[in-house]
Parts: sequence; structure tokens; C-alpha cells
Amino acid sequence: MKLLKYYFIVIISIVLNGCGPNLTYEEQMNSYKENYNKAVTFFDANHFRTAINYADRCISITDTLSVAYYIKGEALLELGELKESEATFDIIIDLEGSKSRAYKNRALVYFRMNDSNFIDDINNYLENYPNDEEAGVLKRTYYESNESFNKAIQEYNIAIEKDNQNVDLYIKRSILFFKNKDFKEALLDCNTISQLSPENLDNIKRKNELEQILYKNNNRNKLLISLGVVYLLYVLLSFFVLKPLVLKKSNLLGGEIILGKDPLIWLLPIVLLFFFIIVNKFNYILTF
Repeated sequence: MKLLKYYFIVIISIVLNGCGPNLTYEEQMNSYKENYNKAVTFFDANHFRTAINYADRCISITDTLSVAYYIKGEALLELGELKESEATFDIIIDLEGSKSRAYKNRALVYFRMNDSNFIDDINNYLENYPNDEEAGVLKRTYYESNESFNKAIQEYNIAIEKDNQNVDLYIKRSILFFKNKDFKEALLDCNTISQLSPENLDNIKRKNELEQILYKNNNRNKLLISLGVVYLLYVLLSFFVLKPLVLKKSNLLGGEIILGKDPLIWLLPIVLLFFFIIVNKFNYILTF
């Protein structure tokens, strides 16, 4: 009897929730639409608290439709009530399942929180909606703001594969390459930008700066190699030319000569290193 009574109570609750007190299903839906339209109107007018009130009225009529939750979640986000917004989008995802568009909305909440859960949500969303460029921008921006330059560059690579005529993508990637000290890659992007947008003054300036950096780096590397070669040649000269000459002269003069260590073998690297540091510190340009 107790079990039968329980089922009776459940059935009565479903009927009451479905019909509402003194309201038909059609009247409920009309009320839902009316409150939803007001919620949208107030949201668009930036009256977010009032929009939430009307969204809550919709939800009180039925909590099985997600549209009112979207308005409420986005309004809470605009008000900076991030935890409440997150909880609202949680409900939508529960209602809509793994392909819910609310993953993007919740990802934006996590973005504002600088929460690493952002990546899981945005990846889930992009897996189902790969052509949403706004979501792609959001993901790239997240990596940039966290200075994950390599990951951000990978995302720009994907975006450029889809739209290889988009100047803005090349500009942003070139800046990331520059920050990541990938100067050659940055210059390649600048060259592409020059072809797509020859009058871009910022790109012209950045390109000139990169060419100077690469020129200095190239000369610096050549200088370092040259100093290494100088030292190696002196070592070879000391052991295979100077030392045999001294021994030969000692044999001619007679007697025994004890050869000490050549001090330049140890001093020369210090001198060359000091020279290299001075050149770099004062930005002397040596042309090779």
C-alpha cells in the first residue's frame, strides 16, 4: 500500500507540474514565451538583473527548456557573478548533453576565471562546432594571455590553414613568433603580410626590426665561430709548429730544455671571450 501511495503522489506531482495551478499547457507556454521575450528585451538593454528575474519566471513554469537558462547564465556572466553563471550553464549541459552549445558559454566563464577547465570545454565545443571562428579566437586568446606561445602558434596555424588570405592572422602569428624569439619564422610571416598588404606600416617597421635582429645574430654567430677557429688554430700552431721548433733549436744548441705550458693556451680563451662580450654589450656590428 505504501508503494502504491508513493506512485500516486508522483503521478499527481507530474500532472500538477505539467499543467500548473489553473493553467492549461497552452497558457503556460504563452506565459513562458511572454516572460522569455521580456528577458531578452531587458538583456539587450543591459538590464541584466531584470532579465534574470524574467528568466527565473520562465524556469518556474518549466525547468526542462534551456533557452531561459541561456539568458540567465549570460546575464550573470555580464554581472560578473561567475560561479552562479557556471552553475547555470552546468544545468544547460545536463539538459542538452555532450553536444550542447553551452560548452562555449561555460568556457567563457572559465576564461574569465583563468581556469584551466576552459581548455576541456572549448575543445569539446570545437569538436562539435569546428567552424565557429569566435570560439577559435577565444582559444587563441586564452593561450596568448597565459603566454603559452607555442600552443597559441599552433592554433594560428590551424586558423591560417582554413583562411590563408587573412592578414590579421599572419600579423598576430608574427607577433607571437617574435615574442617566442622565432625571428626567422616571424620574418617569413612579415614577408607574407607584405604581399597581402603592402601598405601596412606596422608590418614594414616590424620587418625592418627583424632583419636587423637577424643580421646582428648572424654576425654574432659568425664572430663566435671565428673566435673559436682562431683559438683552435693557435692550439694547433703551438703544439705542431712552435713546440717542434723550440725542440729542434734546443738540439742544435745542446743541453736539455724543459718546456713549460704555453700561457696563451689558457689566456687566449679568456681574452677572446672578453672581446666577444664587449662586442655584444655595446652592439658593435662586425660585418663578415
